[in-house]
Order: sequence, then C-alpha cells, then structure tokens
Amino acid sequence: MVNKHTIIVLVSIAVIVSSLGYSSLNLVSANGLKFKWASKSFDFTSVMYGGNLETCNNSDYPASFAKYEFTIFYDSKPLGKFTSSGISIPPHSKGIVNGKFTADDRQVAQIFFSFLDTEIQGTDVNRVDANKMRVTTSLDYTIIGVVPFSTIHEYSGQEFLDMMNENTKCNKMSDILVIQNARLEGPGTLGESFQSDGFHLDVVFAKKEKIPALDHTVVLVLGAPESANDNLEYLKNEMSLIRQASEKNIPVLGICLGSQLMAKAFGANVYAGPIKEIGFYDDIRVDSAPKLFEGINSPFSVFHWHGDTFDIPKNATRLAYSGLYNQAFHVDSAVGLQFHLEVTKQDITSWLENTTEDLSKIPYIDPIMIQNQIDQNLPLVQNNMKLFYRNFKSAFRL
Repeated sequence: MVNKHTIIVLVSIAVIVSSLGYSSLNLVSANGLKFKWASKSFDFTSVMYGGNLETCNNSDYPASFAKYEFTIFYDSKPLGKFTSSGISIPPHSKGIVNGKFTADDRQVAQIFFSFLDTEIQGTDVNRVDANKMRVTTSLDYTIIGVVPFSTIHEYSGQEFLDMMNENTKCNKMSDILVIQNARLEGPGTLGESFQSDGFHLDVVFAKKEKIPALDHTVVLVLGAPESANDNLEYLKNEMSLIRQASEKNIPVLGICLGSQLMAKAFGANVYAGPIKEIGFYDDIRVDSAPKLFEGINSPFSVFHWHGDTFDIPKNATRLAYSGLYNQAFHVDSAVGLQFHLEVTKQDITSWLENTTEDLSKIPYIDPIMIQNQIDQNLPLVQNNMKLFYRNFKSAFRL
C-alpha cells in the first residue's frame, strides 16, 4: 500500500519534472524568438520616441519572456536603452510588445542617432563612424518559474538595423503548392529558386491527384496544352483553388494555362488568339505595377508557348502586354503571367521534341530556329526570372 509520504514525493517529482520540461521547451522557443520594429521602417532616431516591437515565435511550442531590452553603444559608451514589456506567444504566432527609451542624456543620444542614421544611409561620412556602433540585446525569462535567466547577443549597428527591418514569417506554412498540369511542364527555375530559399515544393499532378487542403505559403498553377474552356473537372477544381487562395490572401501565381484559368476564375473571357505565340519574344511591355517588374527592361524577353489568351478580369490590373495580347495581370493576391520565365533548356528542348507533328502544321513557327536561339536568348529570360522572383517575394513579403 502506498502511504501518504510516498504520494507526496511522487507528486512533487511530477511537478518538478513537468516544470523542468516546460522550462526546457520555453528555453528553446524563447531563444528562437525574432524581434522586429512593428512600424514600416526602423532607424535609430525612431527609438527615441519608444514604439512597438513585433515578436515572432516560429517554434512548435509556446514562448514567454519577462522583458526584452536593447542597449545602444557608440565607441563602447552607452547612449541609451530600449526596454519592452513581456508577453506569452503561442506556437507559430506573433505578438506586439510596447517599449520605452531611456538615456542619461537624451539630447546627446538624439544627436548621435541622427548622425548614425545618415552615416548608415550613406549620406554622412564625416561626423561619426558607424563601425563603432554596437547594440546588445537581453531577453529575460525564468526557469522553473522562479530562477531568472537572460540571453544576451551583440550586433553591429548595421546588423541590428537589418534585423529590425527584416520581413519575418510567423506561421508554419512553408510549402509551395505546385499544381502541375502536364508531365513536361514543371516549375523550372522558379521552383529551384523557392527551394534554394528553404521552401518545400508540394507538387500535385492535377490530372491524377487530388488537390490537398490549402495550408501553403504560395500556390503555383502551371501550364499545359489544354484550354481553360475545356470541360474538365480538375481544371474546375483549380479555378476554385485560385479563388480560395485569393480569398485567404495567399499569393497565387498562374503561368500560361494557369494565368488563363485565373482570368476565367475571376470572370473574364478566355479564347483562341489570332495566332499562336511559340518561341522567344522580346516584346513584353510593362503596363503598371512596376514593383513586380522592377529592374526588368521594357520591352523584355520571355518564352511563349500559347494559342489561347484572356481578357483582363474586372477589378484586376493589367501588368504587361504585347502587340496582340494581354500578357499579365493581378487581382488581390493573384498574379497571372501568360508567358514563361521559368523555362530551362531541357524544358524547351523536350517541348520541341514532343510537338514536332503539331508544329509542322504552323507555317510561321520554325522549331529549328527556336532551338538555335536557346543559348543566346535563354540567359535573358532566366535573368528576368530572377528579377521577377525577387520582386514577387518582396511584394508578398515571403
């Protein structure tokens, strides 16, 4: 028979073990917290007036802390410190904490911060040396609920500025849902770029596989020989997916057939164009939304392989056009590109090899010329892909 003393000991052990377990998890999750300035941009002068910090918990466990503080030094002398309140943050969530700035001499701090900001921005090279600036951060929390503990880090002024302005994801979604509509039309260099940035590609072959529940960072809808007007169930499902992603404000990028499905999903007409566009073209002109095409010359080079085209949906903005066609548009979080930037040499070669008979029936398309143009023109297209990818990530804060 277990006596009262044994029960008390066992309960005490259980409480200690559970407290240690919780503290260990909090130690891990709190150490992984990311902090950034909650307003649009951070500079050191703005610290003077206090403000809010956005705190991001990307771990699978809750995180809590009692205080977050950073102290700004110049040439090893403290200029002042910013101290925020504590908070408890659920897994894969963010919280906002308010903080205040204190300094022994606010006027001196303000002068230095003003000089440092202009020096870092490259507009002042004489008055202060930004390399002498250091910032130490301290995150305070408790172990087993009673033992105080602090984690301290040190940054250069530029490193801290970058951290405070960083776009930080605070959710668990890190997969890119790729809807592949044809065996030979994959995500190409676009998929490679996402993977190199740490995203996982969740590739679904739409003709044979069911579209999963939408719990993704981005949706890509790729091309295929079919028409958006074909009465096919899987294409209808893709149009529903596009609308659902847009309603959830999840970025969705449609390429070729994907853009035509997107146009139809938002109520626009899709129809056969006057001629098929197949091959390298240098005729895409930017119409609006320069951020998505920032750094890309207008007109710019793309690879085409389409016969159908689309009208611009209501409430959408045309982004690019050519002499005959609308070529790109966006509506809310959805972007449609009728052209290909993501193609590889292997893609183009395989498309040409597998459509020899069809292409022979189009007198104005020369497959041999297209093949011979690859080495010269593909680098231009792929460079435009890199620029578009950078802009797309920036526009949607990925």
